[in-house]
Amino acid sequence: MDNQGVVGQYPDMMEPGALPDREALIAELGSLRMAGIPKTRSLELPVLSQAARRLGLTDDAKAEQTVVEALVRDAVSRFGGGDFQTAAECTFGLQGGTRFQSDTERRRLAADCLSVTTDTFRKSHEKLILDQVAEGILDRCRAHSAGTAMASESADEPHVSQAQPDRTHDAPIELLPPSVPPPRHRRLRKAPAFLALAVVTAAVAVAAVLLNRPTEAERIEARYDNKDPLELVNDPCAGPIARSQSADAERPELLDIDKRVVGTVEVRTWPDCPVVFGRVLWNDDPDARYQIPDGWTLHVEMHRPATDTVEKYSEPSSATSVPWAYGPTLATVRGCVYVEAYFTDDTQDTPHAQTACVTP
Repeated sequence: MDNQGVVGQYPDMMEPGALPDREALIAELGSLRMAGIPKTRSLELPVLSQAARRLGLTDDAKAEQTVVEALVRDAVSRFGGGDFQTAAECTFGLQGGTRFQSDTERRRLAADCLSVTTDTFRKSHEKLILDQVAEGILDRCRAHSAGTAMASESADEPHVSQAQPDRTHDAPIELLPPSVPPPRHRRLRKAPAFLALAVVTAAVAVAAVLLNRPTEAERIEARYDNKDPLELVNDPCAGPIARSQSADAERPELLDIDKRVVGTVEVRTWPDCPVVFGRVLWNDDPDARYQIPDGWTLHVEMHRPATDTVEKYSEPSSATSVPWAYGPTLATVRGCVYVEAYFTDDTQDTPHAQTACVTP
């Protein structure tokens, strides 16, 4: 595909001063992921080249391999470390030993970083990675534009020569014609310091924004951590229990205060979603109900060891029996999650039933 075809598809993409088109950028990153960075020369990447020219990294209409790699590596570095960043590095062949691997092998290695299947990674995590790499490149373009605009404003300030007339004893002081305003040396002498302060202040502000910008994993966790899974009705990774599925075949048994088996504990998720929640089934039956003993409380806890995150749900005893109980959601983009359930009367606990730590 030639550059003209891409411009025709995205007519505003190449306008001077316009940001690169996000969807076109994601599409090119997908092509780059599949081909691999060493094959950059064989690809048509007009949007990545546009971003490189906008940042002053190249004057060529077709960015070289080193420039494209630098753009992608910089965007990936903004992930904030952890397994998600390592997976992104494997995806593009930036991780040691992956540079010349096939796209299938790089995808498998990236999926292993997040402890998910290759198919799950392809349908979910890989799309997030491409989206966030594109966002990182666009962020850099925005920051560069802000700096360029500030520099342009500084250049537009009127320049006044600091040279003074020759005022020797033999030469009279020349008077300026009335049409020429008197020099403003006193006021303009302070301008460079003020402009320098403004530039420094703006740079600090931009740096603060970039440093405090949440990673994609943090955004997903903020969206899903400690949420009621049944209340997010319009979300593809939550909602009606009928759409959810078991994330692990094993269901540990839950014992009551007399050490009798009264239920099972399971981890559930939604198709192609890095989100799970826990559920307690009485007698391993979704339609069964159970009377929690007087003075006792059922606890359903969600644990994500990688981030030391624990979220809890409690079901106290009441005058009526209760249907199956469930815990809050937790995202699994930065590590596996397990469910723990038990009864307590605040002085003693029943044996804790714990599931495997899973990442769907």
